[in-house]
Amino acid sequence: MFSKFSQSITTSVTALLANKARSFLTMLGIIIGVGAVIVIMAVGAGAQSLILAQVETLGTNLIGVMPGKSDEAGPPTSAMGIVITTLTYEDVMALREKSNVPNAVDVVGYTNGTGTANWGSNSYDTNLKGVTVGYIEVEGGELDNGRFFSKEEETNLSRVAVLGSTVKKELFGESEAVGQRIKIKKHTFEVIGVMVERGTVAFQDYDDQILMPIKTMQKLIAGVNYLGLIRIKIDSEENIDRAISDVEMTLRDQHDIADLSGDSDDFSVRSAAEALDMITVITDALRYFLAAMAALS
Repeated sequence: MFSKFSQSITTSVTALLANKARSFLTMLGIIIGVGAVIVIMAVGAGAQSLILAQVETLGTNLIGVMPGKSDEAGPPTSAMGIVITTLTYEDVMALREKSNVPNAVDVVGYTNGTGTANWGSNSYDTNLKGVTVGYIEVEGGELDNGRFFSKEEETNLSRVAVLGSTVKKELFGESEAVGQRIKIKKHTFEVIGVMVERGTVAFQDYDDQILMPIKTMQKLIAGVNYLGLIRIKIDSEENIDRAISDVEMTLRDQHDIADLSGDSDDFSVRSAAEALDMITVITDALRYFLAAMAALS
């Protein structure tokens, strides 16, 4: 048996030496393929860690409410590009009530869009975000100059705007922005504040956006009466589960949903921890898919 094994080794070595170029290319292909898989897995793991770290910086005591029902293990229906109109400003008002969600520190509603801002001869395409007054408290933002809008301005269609740092630089350069007037979709807005530079966190560029009262955004800019997201800051991480239950009960009452099982809900409630778990599942799937493609190539 050893003689046959030795003969097989000798034959294989002889074949390799007789076809050096082909053997080299075969080995090179194997090395490149294995190397590509290792690199992709390493880069994917690094990117995953970065994304998770960025999401964690938003805070682990946050609850997100999204329109549309979804499976607990999967992404919300609204995240798939489907427009769902089940969340409204009235829902934000109800969730603000301490009697409904006692552990809520503040609540913010969002309506998003894009548009061009103009000042003099300067123009800049940016993200437009209608929000409620709880934005800075919930998002952890900070003003560099000026002020944020008030509860009264939130509801009376006030044409006031708070600029992200990138928008301020693109429109005004080194000039003072607060007190100036800009145009967005033919409407004139007074700049009342500029946010501190923050960068991109969890896929969102906080510097490349203009914030305005949510009612102003809905009526004058977007032409809608629904929200894309509600975010709630809870007083402590230990109270997240209780707060989620309170949020669900409040929204079922708001939406006249008698079924308490959750099967008839037209909204999805997620904690920050659940969002992190979902992101991990998605990024893991992408990593292994890319690694498989690299291995096949």
